[in-house]
Formats: sequence, structure tokens, C-alpha cells
Amino acid sequence: MTIIIRLIIAFILTALVEGILAYLIRRERRYIVCSILCNFLTNPALNIALIIAFNIWGYFAYIGALMLFEILAIVIEALLYLKLCDMPFPKAVVFSFVLNGCSFFIGSGTLLLINVI
Repeated sequence: MTIIIRLIIAFILTALVEGILAYLIRRERRYIVCSILCNFLTNPALNIALIIAFNIWGYFAYIGALMLFEILAIVIEALLYLKLCDMPFPKAVVFSFVLNGCSFFIGSGTLLLINVI
């Protein structure tokens, strides 16, 4: 599977999971739209940065970079929820953390299955 296809799958899966969760938690369409916008900004950048980190520094740097970039994604997305959805910052951080955490674990499990199959 090419790197482009993996990036597309990661984005689609992330946007789908986070969009559904955003709606289930907030029950408003604007949170789905904001979630997709957040993922357009953070998902490709995070995944490309992880590929670069892995290729330059190897697996152990990948884990550190993953943690750093996920934290950055949570903060960036929280700021976007704050600005675009008028969500108070503490709630926006928790909201972003929940969405990113769920999509991370679902996405990791799915990619593991894809690689096994």
C-alpha cells in the first residue's frame, strides 16, 4: 500500500470517527463541520511529520514525535473549537482530547488489522 493511500485512509477514518463522536457529544452539525476542518489542518501535517521523524531518527523517535504531535493537534483543535464554535477553552481541550483519543485508538487498531490482512 502506497504512502498516499495510507494518508488518505488515515484522514478519512479520523474525520469519520471524530465527526460522528462530535455529533454524538454535542448534537449540532456545526461541530461535525468544525471537526472536519480541524482534521484538514492537523491530520495530514501530523502524519507527514511522523513519517519524516521515523525516516530520519527511527522507531524510538517516532513514539516521542507521535506523543508531541498528538498533544499539538489537541491544542490546535481546541483553539479552533474555541474560535469557531464558541466553546470555552477547558471544554474545548477535553472535547478535542476525547475525539483525538478515540480516533487514535480506532485508527491504530484498524491499521493494525489492515497490515495483518
